[in-house]
Amino acid sequence: MIKGVTEKEENIIKDILSKYPYDFYYYGSRVKGDFTIASDLDILTDKISYSELEEIETKFNESRIPYVVNISQKCNMDEKFLLILTFFAFSIQVVFADTDYEQIYRDLEPADFSYVHDIDPGEMYDVQYTSWSPYPLFRLTSPLFFKNTTIEPGYYLLTPREHNGNWYILFKEHGKVKYIIPAYNKEIVPMGFYDANLPKAKLTPSQKFQVKLYDFVGKHVRSSQRKPAPETFLETTDLPNNFISIVIYWGDYRYYMILRTIKL
Repeated sequence: MIKGVTEKEENIIKDILSKYPYDFYYYGSRVKGDFTIASDLDILTDKISYSELEEIETKFNESRIPYVVNISQKCNMDEKFLLILTFFAFSIQVVFADTDYEQIYRDLEPADFSYVHDIDPGEMYDVQYTSWSPYPLFRLTSPLFFKNTTIEPGYYLLTPREHNGNWYILFKEHGKVKYIIPAYNKEIVPMGFYDANLPKAKLTPSQKFQVKLYDFVGKHVRSSQRKPAPETFLETTDLPNNFISIVIYWGDYRYYMILRTIKL
């Protein structure tokens, strides 16, 4: 529970939002703790229709919540503000109607583009200031399928990339793009997710000394400065009817793919 929302109010919020198949996040003064009795409650969500937005706002206005609830869409926000927002947004865990994964799968269009010589041009910018690969490694032991594409077993670096307003996941092997699979959703990673799910490295005394030395050199020698690689995480979930969900966490965002274990 966050400081600016009582348990009773949160139950009302969850009951209203549970009717809509989107992810919602608290942010603002009621999350940070510097709210007053007159403060609004700010909620962030992904793409949502104007009619649904109006419907949700009407339900909140008619509810017993004693303050205004504002719903904002990420697509209408400045990118820099979204990155700052990531650090103090709390996911609202709601249970909504079963997602029709089969329909999502059928609606997704295969990538209609490719890269020259199968080289990801964005990789140069991602790796130039890091000491190791910034992409999550995916080990596949049996084939997966997307429409007419068969993803063969192997080791792949998964890389989210945008193309003409849509997001895709690049499966890269030996430095080249082997498969391009569409992502059907992109969300902000909930605050604290990486701290809760990534193991902490246990360093020996010599390793700690080495890290401190590198930090010192990087701080005082500009040419040797390195940025930390984005934090990453992978989630895979078996779904009914031979579908499988893969969620790629990369830095401040997570990307959703849906594949099949047998061809449809």
